[in-house]
Parts: sequence; C-alpha cells; structure tokens
Amino acid sequence: MLEESFVIGFVIDDGVQDLSTEIEALSSSSFIDVVVVTTMNQSIIDEANKQQAVSFVYSTADAIDVASTAALNAFFASDGTFITGGSDPWLVVVEGSQPMLNGLHVNEAITTLAENSKYNSMHYVLHNAQVSIASHEEFMKTGLLVTDKSLVFLASPD
Repeated sequence: MLEESFVIGFVIDDGVQDLSTEIEALSSSSFIDVVVVTTMNQSIIDEANKQQAVSFVYSTADAIDVASTAALNAFFASDGTFITGGSDPWLVVVEGSQPMLNGLHVNEAITTLAENSKYNSMHYVLHNAQVSIASHEEFMKTGLLVTDKSLVFLASPD
C-alpha cells in the first residue's frame, strides 16, 4: 500500500523559534516524499532550505482554525499547489515543537496506519512526540486531521 502512496510531511510553525528537529524527523522518514514547512519565521525558512524542505510562507497567528487546519487549507488553496486527479497523498502533520520526535517515530506511525486500513486517519503520541496523519481526500472532505474513524495511538512515556 505504501509503495503506491505519495506522502507529504508538514511541519506547522506555532510560534516557536526552532523546528529543525521536527524537519529532520520528517526528512529522515523512509516514507515521506516531500517536507513542507509553513512559517513566516526567516530562521525556520533558512533551516527548511538547508534540510531541502519546501517552505510555505504562512502565519497561523491570526487563524480562526487550529494552526494545522488553517495552514493546510492555505497550502492546498495556494496557486503553487497541484494535486493531480486520482492521487490521494497522505498528509503527515507535526504541529509546533516536538523535540522527542524522530524518523523512527514517523515511520512507525505511518506503518501502523497502513496496517489498519479500516481507519482513515491517525493521531500518534509516543514519548512526548506526536504526529497526525490523514489522506488529502479525507482532510479536504472533513477539514479535520482526526476524524470519527481515526486510530488514536497513545503510549505512556515509560
């Protein structure tokens, strides 16, 4: 299933000054095809460029929706974004600082959702690191990353 999927990793700036760990976690995942960093912060844009991620200049400061929802809606509504007909990329979203997150966590979250096909999205929390995953189609239909058919994976820090 994953071999045929295009996976976009998003790092959403929520006002922190450094998101290099989060960019690295998505970039080092063996499943993420492209990393998009949404921010207005020039130092984060510079770090995104250094790590070969795409930067999408956007501020969630005045957003009515939660930061991830507002940023994804703005990204997919922008002129430079094209999702071709028939493709339904997976969206892997990291919002704000997740200093314990690494590529192995991201791989595990994606694999877990792929192995549980009755779910259409996932919220994954492990050792103070969290990601949300949904298909582009599901996000555009519901406007949510976590839906009523979400797999929620919560592990204690022990």
